[in-house]
Amino acid sequence: MQVVYAQNFTIRSSEVDTFALAHPHALIQIMQEASMQHTLVNQISFQDLADIQASWVLLKMEVDFKTLPKLNAEVSVETFPSAIQGFFTYRDYYMMDNNSQIIASMASMWTLMHTQDRKMMKIPDAYHAMIHLSSHRMAAPNFSFKFADLPGAPEYRNVNYLHLDWNGHVNNVQLIKMIFECLPEAFIMEHSLDFLQVQFKHEALLGMRLQLHCHLVDSCTMQHVIKDAATNSVVLMAQSRWTKK
Repeated sequence: MQVVYAQNFTIRSSEVDTFALAHPHALIQIMQEASMQHTLVNQISFQDLADIQASWVLLKMEVDFKTLPKLNAEVSVETFPSAIQGFFTYRDYYMMDNNSQIIASMASMWTLMHTQDRKMMKIPDAYHAMIHLSSHRMAAPNFSFKFADLPGAPEYRNVNYLHLDWNGHVNNVQLIKMIFECLPEAFIMEHSLDFLQVQFKHEALLGMRLQLHCHLVDSCTMQHVIKDAATNSVVLMAQSRWTKK
């Protein structure tokens, strides 16, 4: 069993902005791709868990962006499960440049979901052998947002087939991309993302109409909410911190 997984990536043209710098959501996608490959190597992926009708679901994440790599930059990702507490497991990620300097890191919280009744499941005992007790372990995401309603007019998105993942709900990176898409253009062109906290509250499913809100709390902090427009239930809550370029 491979406890710590490492993989190299090259930043592609489809992953960069008008400044040829990687989009933050693209870096999150790369880190999660490494963890997917890790579960495949250790035979605990959603494919391996199909017999017990289980799949992994992301609940919370905290991402620290130090430097955004440029087009064609070589980066490496190291990831490992860092703890298990009851129905929850935690996974850490480190993205490094070709000088082995950390340019982004992510702490995340996951659970197992029954793919039929959509309830949490007990994490298999075999998964405990994968826990890596690193001296550099990040603090587990333990935030809980208090805001659910934000001022200002919302934007809307309709969930289509291309938003979905293997669980049949909107992929978490698609939701993160949506919260960036509804930011004022002037703001996102003039600022760089430093830190992102996201809490996934409910699934977004095919055909759902999503209501997106963003609110500038101060000069560098944004709050984000995505809701099911039909029921007003919260799908995602997030807070982002930015630096002016």
